[in-house]
Amino acid sequence: MCKNKETRRGCDQIVTDYENDNASVAEVFEIYKIDSEDLYNSFFRINERKKLKNFSVKNTQNGYILEVPFVGSSLGKFKNLFETAIQKAWSNGQQKVTLRYVENNDDPKLVISDAFTSVFKLDKVGQTILNFEERDINGEKSAVSDTMAHEFGHILGFPDCYVEFYDSSEQAYVYYILAENDIMCASKGIVGPSHFSEIKRVYRMSEN
Repeated sequence: MCKNKETRRGCDQIVTDYENDNASVAEVFEIYKIDSEDLYNSFFRINERKKLKNFSVKNTQNGYILEVPFVGSSLGKFKNLFETAIQKAWSNGQQKVTLRYVENNDDPKLVISDAFTSVFKLDKVGQTILNFEERDINGEKSAVSDTMAHEFGHILGFPDCYVEFYDSSEQAYVYYILAENDIMCASKGIVGPSHFSEIKRVYRMSEN
């Protein structure tokens, strides 16, 4: 209900403005409720306009399998660590991630390169480029695995579900986590049923 960028007094002023116009606090709440709910939920949804091509979900007797095309040679020294991190985080009893290795052609696929930390982008033919810095790979394995699993979520289209802003009244940057147990919000978060539901909603489903 606060329109201001700061966290103090601005809320009081906004509510007072509406009360002067004979609107109750409950009415003010209802005015903002719908938009605020939609905004909050958007932090946990895949943006369909940014949906990656050539990814699919297969419904098999062993559960749902998410198939991601990969240039296997691009993994290099990251291969074992990346595979383990992704399969551990993004698989459970009924859902599984499969990395399908393909040739280095112009079809959309995932490519790993050694550059900047935790950066991914789409190139002109729709390739997904995921970059990791050397020091990350040589660092603590658990932290690296968490980063890889988080960035894989971005590859699938999930946004970060945390907010960063500068609080001028406190003269400090605020890092606000929307859900502490969500892998896209916090470093020790996990992949939950809602992630798989969203993947199945957005990506095409095929029977195997």
